Amino acid sequence: MSDLLYFDKSHGDLLRSIDLLLARKQDARVYVAAGKYTPVQVCESFFWEAEKLGLVWNELSVEGKWEGSTTEATYSLESLEARKNNSRVWIGQWCT
Repeated sequence: MSDLLYFDKSHGDLLRSIDLLLARKQDARVYVAAGKYTPVQVCESFFWEAEKLGLVWNELSVEGKWEGSTTEATYSLESLEARKNNSRVWIGQWCT
């Protein structure tokens, strides 16, 4: 999921999707990303509701150089790094 956290009215639908689709296994993971422009309280609200379902979250550090590859000629390396550095990313899993 990316940038969907910004639209807080969709949080319930997103959480229902995770609840129904994420396997209840120790190694199952859900990745969530949002632009840094997404208000902190909007992100916190989503994760608070997700924790009520039994999910725990870890935020990843994603700042730095672009280390991936792309076949899209429309994005420069600088553009990809700028997009990466303007994002926040979390990994969620079921509490064991």
